[in-house]
Amino acid sequence: TENHESIFFNKNAGLYFLLQLNQPDIDKKIIAVMNFFSDRGIGGDVSSGKGQFDIEIKEDIKLFSEPKNANSFVTLSLYYPNKNELNNFKEGSVWYEQIKRKGKIESAFVPFTDIWKESVLMFKEGSTFPLIEEIKHYGKNPVVKENPFAVQQYGYAFPVRMVMRDV
Repeated sequence: TENHESIFFNKNAGLYFLLQLNQPDIDKKIIAVMNFFSDRGIGGDVSSGKGQFDIEIKEDIKLFSEPKNANSFVTLSLYYPNKNELNNFKEGSVWYEQIKRKGKIESAFVPFTDIWKESVLMFKEGSTFPLIEEIKHYGKNPVVKENPFAVQQYGYAFPVRMVMRDV
């Protein structure tokens, strides 16, 4: 008999995430995916009913206000900048911590046993960067596995505009 550990949330507790949608009608697809995982479950032992959850969607919630005279942003998500963005970051205008991410591909959807993605170095949540005038969406999704299809690691920043004083 294997010893399995389970985690349970108290009533009225759980997990949440924020989404900033940049494509029309993508919300319908996200809701469909969340409903699928709500029924199927996430994590191990889903075939025995574990990992199921209820979803509650709240739209257009204003959690904070952003200054109109912003010159920087703090990212609320992991961030993998592209080269153009990196070239605009100057010493003294960025504050960051980096983290290595490596994970597995959901093995229920792939017909092979090599499920490990390549490691990728990303900026952690809470890192701050200068605004770049011509950029609308910061970051990119690097490919972290090629076989049998291209698997990407999500690397777009969830930017919150802020004013950074000159240092």
